[in-house]
Amino acid sequence: MEKRKEISPALRRLLEEMEENRSEDEKRVEEEVARIRRQLESIYSDKLEEERKRLLREFLEVADNLERALEHSRGLDKPLEEGIRLTLRALLKAMEREGVLPMNSSKGKPFDPGIHEAVGTDSEADAEPNHVVDELQRGYTYKGETLRPAKVIVKK
Repeated sequence: MEKRKEISPALRRLLEEMEENRSEDEKRVEEEVARIRRQLESIYSDKLEEERKRLLREFLEVADNLERALEHSRGLDKPLEEGIRLTLRALLKAMEREGVLPMNSSKGKPFDPGIHEAVGTDSEADAEPNHVVDELQRGYTYKGETLRPAKVIVKK
């Protein structure tokens, strides 16, 4: 017959403390894992958004090329011109669905480095100083922020 040994109150208290400490340690580890998970999700989300913007800028270059092709094909070949126009329209609609919108024309407006990129100046133009004289390339926004600034000529 085996004798059962009773656990002393001091040993019982020590075991309870160990159990409490283990629970607190597990809770701290779970909180740290949750914090790291949130941090990684934030980093991943930021990287994903930057890559999306990069890709959308690439598509803007394609749209620019289609606009140039449309300008050069005017009056030469009606079916070709219509095909380019339809392709450009489809691309711009797809980008609009993704949140990319063209900026309004900048002509005559004050130069704003947040939405304009000055690629030249014109001191002879009939405009107020530091105002946009001509827009060489349209600017676009994405989710309310400048995706690509408009390339403009500014009155000196």
